[in-house]
Amino acid sequence: MKLNVSSVFALDTPGAKLRGACAVALLLMLAEFVGGYLAGSLSIMSDAAHMLTDVLSFVVSLLALHLSQWPRTAAMPYGFKRAEVLGAMTSILFLWIVTGILVKEAIVRLYNIAHDQDTADPVDGKTMFIIAAIALLVNILLMKILGHGHSHGHSHSHSHDHSHDHDPAVFDDDAAPDVTTTPTATAFKSLPDVPTTIPRRNLNVDAAYIHVLGDLLQNIGVLVAGAVIWARPSWHIIDPILTLVFGLIVAWTTVGICKTSLAILMEGTPVEVDTAAIEAMLQALPYVQEVHDLRVWSIASDCFALSVHVVPYNSKVDSSNGGHFHETTVLCYGVVLRRVEKEIQRHYATIKYTTIQVEDNDYVCADDSFPSSSTTSENRHGTTPYCDDRHHNHGNPVDVV
Repeated sequence: MKLNVSSVFALDTPGAKLRGACAVALLLMLAEFVGGYLAGSLSIMSDAAHMLTDVLSFVVSLLALHLSQWPRTAAMPYGFKRAEVLGAMTSILFLWIVTGILVKEAIVRLYNIAHDQDTADPVDGKTMFIIAAIALLVNILLMKILGHGHSHGHSHSHSHDHSHDHDPAVFDDDAAPDVTTTPTATAFKSLPDVPTTIPRRNLNVDAAYIHVLGDLLQNIGVLVAGAVIWARPSWHIIDPILTLVFGLIVAWTTVGICKTSLAILMEGTPVEVDTAAIEAMLQALPYVQEVHDLRVWSIASDCFALSVHVVPYNSKVDSSNGGHFHETTVLCYGVVLRRVEKEIQRHYATIKYTTIQVEDNDYVCADDSFPSSSTTSENRHGTTPYCDDRHHNHGNPVDVV
């Protein structure tokens, strides 16, 4: 039977990936500490210390992953999803601290070598080379374990629309103003007809992968340095020089995860979400006259929230203005709210929290029962009156969240 190596190491869940990586990294760390001490190599010791931060970060990430799965409470309405971000930032902080200490030690050794004051034991190039080769293989194994960290977008966004929407009984799409040819509607046409399922890495797995990538690059450098020192023992200065280079590599490899984490903590718009396209999508819907105050922000790496204000068309639009409403057609806030919410969920499965405010457009219902103030998605549990006798839905809430 043919063995698929990729399937062996492609663990299914972020927790399994982190546990497997933690066990492998712990064994490598112990081997490198012993080997680096025996070889007198600062590069190997620095890699072992780097691996120690990896082990600690894996443990922190596992704890954060567990915490992020706790259910939401009244005090924590979005749950504990941002524990994922805090865990990733803590992991990166560990890495920076240890790297800073090693860079300082490398600078001191370079100074001592330059002034003939180096009292460190001679570097054993052969041992350094062998241990670096083993570490390289182990880090390749770790990358196999962590390298399939995409969540494949199975976000299971449940909008729970319990309203049993009978829109055709109230609305005729042909009666709506033709907005499909507007400039904003053109941008909307590029959106997919299915929920956006962008493959996303778990942020903690991503941080672990960055650690391992930095280690892998470092191992390649140590391997080269070991071969050079093995052949030319007097060139031991290359050892602290490589440590400085590794410090730069660490800084370079951690920039992306830091930017992503800070963007989530600052509630920035996710890079995967095109707010202009969402606005165009909503603007292109029948009965929607205006969309404004659209905001999308991140709760976690795979969980977004959205709020928007929507203004429906006046119920009495004559054909000279491009509309075809009949005067007896009454636009109901609740139906517009549900249509907007459904369209958002149709295209963006990662938007799991929506707040939609449907605003008044200064029109009067046939029975004068519409409120004069705006109606929000918070006020949706049967309290918004429906103005068409054919569409009674007071007992069925529109659960937007």
